[in-house]
Amino acid sequence: MATIQAREDINNEPFVLDDSAEVNDSLTLAANQGALTRGAALGEVTSSGELAVVDGTATDGSQIPKYLLADESVPANTGATQTISGYTAGLFDEDQISFASTATTLTTQVVLSTDDSISSSMKDILRTYGIRTAPVISEGGLENA
Repeated sequence: MATIQAREDINNEPFVLDDSAEVNDSLTLAANQGALTRGAALGEVTSSGELAVVDGTATDGSQIPKYLLADESVPANTGATQTISGYTAGLFDEDQISFASTATTLTTQVVLSTDDSISSSMKDILRTYGIRTAPVISEGGLENA
């Protein structure tokens, strides 16, 4: 059984915006995913249970985001799976979330029904899995009212 733990020290992770982040340290990344950085959205390939970088045009289950990569970086894994850490819950900087292609964003709609009648945005799907996102506003961007 996978171990899910609260992330206690988030001071060095500006991607994580509060202390509610939870991590599963024993996820399996599918082969041939390329080099990844923290914040990559990951979906589960239905046939294998392995994770792949989310692409809104995929039809193998990996088009549905369920996790965010927690590792700072993961090298390209040509031909072999890898064990990785993934966020399973928390509040994250939406500008640091990445997908397989720049055509897929947090607002991309994903069809969730076999008859194409139900769809939802990547952001809303992540929220159903306990992953919340928010824009980060720098101090210099705030004005006094």
